[in-house]
Amino acid sequence: MKKSKFVVPLLFSSLMLIGSCQQIDSVEASQSEGDRVLDSVHDVVTDKNFLSATVDDDVKFLDLRISDTEKPKEVEEKIDKDLKKKKITSYTINIVQEDVKLAKKEHRWELFSFNLIDDLLSKPEYKGTTIKSNSKDSNGPVTLTINTPIVGNESTAKENAKRLEQDINNAMKTDANKKLVKNDTYIIQIYNSDNQLIN
Repeated sequence: MKKSKFVVPLLFSSLMLIGSCQQIDSVEASQSEGDRVLDSVHDVVTDKNFLSATVDDDVKFLDLRISDTEKPKEVEEKIDKDLKKKKITSYTINIVQEDVKLAKKEHRWELFSFNLIDDLLSKPEYKGTTIKSNSKDSNGPVTLTINTPIVGNESTAKENAKRLEQDINNAMKTDANKKLVKNDTYIIQIYNSDNQLIN
């Protein structure tokens, strides 16, 4: 009787192990090819060097943005090798390298722009106003370009631009926006409907 007590747990453990292996196989089988390609990307490129990836299953294309500290040829070869292990072939891989610090800075300011649109530019007095942020390098200032439906560049238009600029500066002081803006320097450029700078 004592032998059967030992055999049953051993048999149960073996069945559990077989079952879990079958589950892993079925999870991989249920993933789309694009998901498996993205898994390969994440296996090759570390989180700190990864910016974004887009996969198109139909045309078998991978568009990958990575840090400029990575070696693109090596990354491509490693991804190809990993895809072949998964029996995935014939993907065209386009790798674009970017300065990670700059990309993260641009992303923060993009989020700030979304907040600004939601909190400020959605007000009736700013209807039709658009915003775009642009940064040339990670240490330089960010330029906020504001296009408004303001007509002309007379004193009234300049007053409206000054009020809008002050509202934007105030919006930067909220806790959520402070985290996004950080200590970055910035320039606000406000244009009227004729694309003339009015601030």
